[in-house]
Amino acid sequence: MSCLNGAVNAALVVLAVQNEPALLMSPDGFLKTADTCRVAVIFLTWCSWELVLQLLHWGHWEGRIGMLVHHGCAIAAWALYLQGGYGHALSLVGVFCEVTNPFMNLRWLLSSLGLKGSWLYVINGVLFCLSWLLVRVLFALPAGTYLLLIQWQTLQPLLPTWRLVLLVGFFAVGLTLNLFWGIKLLRGAQQILRGSGHPKEDSRHARASHEQPLLDQRK
Repeated sequence: MSCLNGAVNAALVVLAVQNEPALLMSPDGFLKTADTCRVAVIFLTWCSWELVLQLLHWGHWEGRIGMLVHHGCAIAAWALYLQGGYGHALSLVGVFCEVTNPFMNLRWLLSSLGLKGSWLYVINGVLFCLSWLLVRVLFALPAGTYLLLIQWQTLQPLLPTWRLVLLVGFFAVGLTLNLFWGIKLLRGAQQILRGSGHPKEDSRHARASHEQPLLDQRK
C-alpha cells in the first residue's frame, strides 16, 4: 500500500502541475485548484492511516520517534493547508517526495527475506539513495525555499502570525528530517558498496561461518 501511495501521489502531483503550470512559479500563496485539493486530501488520509498503524505496532520497528514527528507534522500542516486555502504549491513539493517510497519498501522486504547479500539489495540501495538525494534534497529543498520566498509577500499580510510560524516551522522539520535520513542513507550506501564485492561470495562465506561450528561438533 505504501508503494501504491507513493506512485499514485506522485502521478497526481505531476497531473496537477500539468493542468496548472503556474503552481510552481506563481507568487500567489493562495493559488489552489481542484487537483491540489484532491492531492492534499489523499495525502492527509494516508498519513493519518499510517500514523494509526505506527501507534498500533509501536515498539516493533526502528526510527519510530522520527517517523512520529514526520507524520504528526504532516497531518497538522496539510490540515492547515486545506482549511486555510494556502500553501498548496508547497504541499505538492512535499507530496512528490513520496515517490521514493517503493525503494524504501523493497529495501525492507529484501532485508526481511535475508537477501542483504544479493546484488538486488545493493542496486536497490543505490537507487534509493540517489532518488532520495535527487527528489528530497536537490529538488524539494530549493523548490520549497523558492516558493516560500516568492509567496511570502502575499501570505504575510493575510495570515496570522501563528500560521506563518507553523508554515515555516513545518517546512523546516521536513527539511531537517530529509537531510538527516539522507546522510544516513549515504553512509549506508557507502558501507554497502565497500563491503558488497561479490554478494554471492559474501553469502557463501556467511553460510560457511554458520555451518563451521556444526561441522566441528560432528567431528
